Amino acid sequence: MTLDTYTKLMNGSAQERVIAETYIEGVGDGYSWANTHLEQKKMPLIFCYNGTVSKQFFNKLATEAISKYLAKNGPRNVPMGLLLEYQLRATYPCK
Repeated sequence: MTLDTYTKLMNGSAQERVIAETYIEGVGDGYSWANTHLEQKKMPLIFCYNGTVSKQFFNKLATEAISKYLAKNGPRNVPMGLLLEYQLRATYPCK
């Protein structure tokens, strides 16, 4: 899903908003699962967050990522999964 599609859904009906939020939660879950796999293989992690991930955790990060990205006037066809990954790495870097 691109930033443009995500933004349209988030500004749409309640049902469309649920679709966008569920998508981001799914992408975020995928990054969490990938982190678990990388940790088991003793490989560098995507992000390092030691807290509990709530239902809104990834959607909050997506909102932050969009704000930062739009401030730089980036193209609106960027994948939301990529924006979320950048925000995860920036907010929860591994030392």
